[in-house]
Amino acid sequence: MILFDALSAYSALNNEQKHFVVNKKIQLNQLPNKTLDFLKPITKFDLLLNALKPKLKVLFIVMIVLSIIGGFALAIYVDSPEVMFGGFGSALLFAFLFWATFAFIKRYDLDDNLWHFAVPFINILSQDMAEDEPMFVMGDFSTHEAKEHHKEEINQDPGFMKYPKVVYNKYMHKWLVIRAQLINGACLDTQITANLNVRKKTDYSRSNKIKTKYKRKVKQIVSVSIDFARKRFTLTPDFNPNNRKNDNLKLKESDKKQRLTVTRAIRCEKDNGMLIPEASLTLIGKLMMSVSPARKGKQHA
Repeated sequence: MILFDALSAYSALNNEQKHFVVNKKIQLNQLPNKTLDFLKPITKFDLLLNALKPKLKVLFIVMIVLSIIGGFALAIYVDSPEVMFGGFGSALLFAFLFWATFAFIKRYDLDDNLWHFAVPFINILSQDMAEDEPMFVMGDFSTHEAKEHHKEEINQDPGFMKYPKVVYNKYMHKWLVIRAQLINGACLDTQITANLNVRKKTDYSRSNKIKTKYKRKVKQIVSVSIDFARKRFTLTPDFNPNNRKNDNLKLKESDKKQRLTVTRAIRCEKDNGMLIPEASLTLIGKLMMSVSPARKGKQHA
């Protein structure tokens, strides 16, 4: 059963991994294969937890409905109000267990971008790194609506018994930062921030009843920067930082390095804001195409 598989996967985690599952924050600076060894068992547990949630939901709903129906049926045949109250009592018990179980699961549930984006992305980047080169990974896989991510609340209240009443809540969640040095000497910095806007609107419906509706929009901001050593790389002749379509390409130069940064805003249809590794790899490819290897003995301004 999935329940026993999930419990077994959790028991297989070490203390540090269990702390991450509860705290949902990580900061590592080690070889990529060690980071993957740390994350993969957690990913397995999270996938099993995701598969378990809908099955438990159906199970508890069925038990609640059967308790209510069984209480009524037994009360008719037995002609005892205690039996009916027993049925309702069982329904309340299952309802409480339903709430407690999902509150418990929520505590251990991680953002699906851990296994959908972070693990594959780290695995791909590690293939372009030296075997002894560490990778810095800082992640926060808590919900976007955690208190520490709340940035602003705008309340549009026309007054007592006046509608519509609208409340806007804005959240900014930088959930992943990865820094790595590639084999060619370029230093890569990837940062992903989720901007979540939640609108709560209370107004009269068509049937003249007061109803509250929620509307949520998630926008993932993917920012990729690469530091190119000036002695190793030079910009391609056709490079133009002002030529942009969906990306915002900027150039920042120093005495020893030239830093190219590109950002892209990705609107997500669902609240969880799922990304795929190609979202960042495309931007990295764009930056790598903006430079070429520098010729030996030639100084670049």
